[in-house]
Amino acid sequence: MNLRLPPDLERSIFEIIALSHPTYITSLVRVAWRVKHWVEPMLYRVLVITPTGEKYGGVPSIRATILLDRIDKKPSGFFPSSVRHLFPLNPAMGQLDAFAVDKILGRISPHSASAPARPQVLAILAIDNLIGFEVDFTHALFRNVTHLVIPLTQGYLCTELAALPRLTHLAFCDPGLVPFIAETLATLPQIKCVVFLPQRNMISSLAGLGHLDALLKDDRIVCAALGAEGTTTRDLIRGAAGGDDYWTRADALITSRRAGTVDRSQLFVTSWY
Repeated sequence: MNLRLPPDLERSIFEIIALSHPTYITSLVRVAWRVKHWVEPMLYRVLVITPTGEKYGGVPSIRATILLDRIDKKPSGFFPSSVRHLFPLNPAMGQLDAFAVDKILGRISPHSASAPARPQVLAILAIDNLIGFEVDFTHALFRNVTHLVIPLTQGYLCTELAALPRLTHLAFCDPGLVPFIAETLATLPQIKCVVFLPQRNMISSLAGLGHLDALLKDDRIVCAALGAEGTTTRDLIRGAAGGDDYWTRADALITSRRAGTVDRSQLFVTSWY
């Protein structure tokens, strides 16, 4: 009696396990060569680069120096076809020189303009941890970015959003950008959702600054108050791994407002942390 599973079924089982439990992948690749071929790309689907390589939000991470070594050893198409979400967490990238950073970004990007469109490639890019290096939205890295977080220190990037052809979701933290973003959205119809992330102690001052009217100007804008340091990044990593995050909650609120099931003036996502 042949007790082996059909190859397609066996592969499906291992892929389901890998997607459901990313931290198991390093063990699964040791089962057999065929299993390694199936699940190893999933190890880099959510690429979290940290100084120590610890688990982050239930997702395994990797040190930048180790990543550079693996980039050298893998075929050129491996990382562009594997990576979907990138989180270079500070100071992981800051420990590297500009050449090393460019190598990482270049090798996980599509190779050419004719590369297959992958709307989820690098879907959430935490660019605040690339501070010190020039951010150029014409770089191939950004070609397929759909979700972008603008950090507090790089508000100037909001003037270049038109250079991101697939951008649909935007988040920002600087309250000073509220009027500009509210006006700019009229020229960016492809953006479906904008999440303003004020610190909790800022919320009461939004009305006094005149920002509430600007935030209500476009029904694509939603607010989600920031919690403890790092929780927003963990939330995004959880979402990238298939869980619920503030993007999905913001999309749900926008849908409910348009359907009339919640008041159109409700700005804040209610379920948060």
